[in-house]
Amino acid sequence: MKADALKSLIKSNKDKLNIEIDTDKKTISEKSLCPTQVDDMHNPKCLMRECANCSTKLMRKYLNTVKEESQTEDLQISWYKWESRHVERDDGSKKSIKSCVPKSTNFCVFADDLEKDMLGYPSHKFRAQWQQKRMIECLKTLSKEEIMIIIDFNENYTCSFQNEI
Repeated sequence: MKADALKSLIKSNKDKLNIEIDTDKKTISEKSLCPTQVDDMHNPKCLMRECANCSTKLMRKYLNTVKEESQTEDLQISWYKWESRHVERDDGSKKSIKSCVPKSTNFCVFADDLEKDMLGYPSHKFRAQWQQKRMIECLKTLSKEEIMIIIDFNENYTCSFQNEI
């Protein structure tokens, strides 16, 4: 949702912002990593945020071009964010639910929030691509008596390995 907000900000301020930057999540993430290596893959240390040469600070530098181009000290941006909130049930017990909440702040606060969000994204993206490749390999070898079940947990950035469960 933040990538959409950034795209919308640039589009609505075309007259002030004389820049062309990619605002999709993948490109923003790429700006925080070292260049790809073999087979167009990043070093695992980069993906796990253990590399001394790359970090979300590189992404922040990329995003700061928007603020610098605006020549506005207090550039404002609006977006939506999923947040947990607690509600009380009829029986008095409490339940935690997720709500999509509108946010509006200056660009620096937005960039801080985006930077935090992007910490786990590269490793998540890598796992998703790796799983996709393996799934395709498995599909090619299925017999007529076998089926494949796919369960997708959208943007679930945590990973529990079999031996952890």
